Amino acid sequence: MCHLSIEKALKAIYVFKLKKEPPKIHDLKTLAKIMNLEIPEEMEPFVGKLTAISIPARYPKDLKQTLKGYDRARTRTILMDSKKVLKWMKKQLTQK
Repeated sequence: MCHLSIEKALKAIYVFKLKKEPPKIHDLKTLAKIMNLEIPEEMEPFVGKLTAISIPARYPKDLKQTLKGYDRARTRTILMDSKKVLKWMKKQLTQK
């Protein structure tokens, strides 16, 4: 769900800045690039990784196997990093 929240925030920024409907894509880095939104260097690797894990995490072929890769520590890190990205994105809504 972290990917979805960031995707929706990016699309909100898209609508806010470009005043048109965002494209129907799910790649976070591509979406940011389309609107010339430069993701901070320290956040970019996480945003790319989040895109890569979103489909397997949301639609796992083997749920038990997928869950093994998401222990409490990894899940907490993903959540904390997502919150940082969302906080940065919120600031983008106050800039034209």
